[in-house]
Amino acid sequence: MSAARPREGAVHRSPQDENITAGKEERTRLAQVEDLLALEDRLLRERQFRQWLALFTHDGAYWIPVSPAQTNALLAPSHIYEVRPALDARVERLYDARVLPQLPLSRVSRMRGRPWITASQPDAMEIMSPFQIVEARHIPDDQEEFRIFAGECVYHLVSDIDAPCGWRIRLKRVDLINSESAFFGVSILI
Repeated sequence: MSAARPREGAVHRSPQDENITAGKEERTRLAQVEDLLALEDRLLRERQFRQWLALFTHDGAYWIPVSPAQTNALLAPSHIYEVRPALDARVERLYDARVLPQLPLSRVSRMRGRPWITASQPDAMEIMSPFQIVEARHIPDDQEEFRIFAGECVYHLVSDIDAPCGWRIRLKRVDLINSESAFFGVSILI
């Protein structure tokens, strides 16, 4: 018995073709994610905090849990957990010249590792990206203070054709490698 042949003019896709198509879609999404994270890093580096906030959904949240095992921000203490509009207020405080933790302004160097998709749906995805941040501040008594923040950021993104890169941040979770330590005056956005 001979194998059935596709109709003339019909598109025939093998399982390998389906994998190639899925791979292309994932590569397209990863390129969009890389563009979004590069934009986020640039906005934070240039202190364009309002524009950074515009990357979030109207109900977006920013979370730095105390424990990497935390699954719910409301059931245990967090270093920071702010949902808009409280997140909006945090951003506005960064523009206030009377905010002491940012006098003088911090100088920040950001490095981010390559992101990867951990979960994906047609209109949403979760991504993870490692990062390192060095913050330098000149303290009034002529001392230089350096702080290092490192860990992984987990982003819950939702599709939005009006958003830069086609995605908005619903949740940014920052898992610090030393999250169970005490942090004093975290006035930069990680």
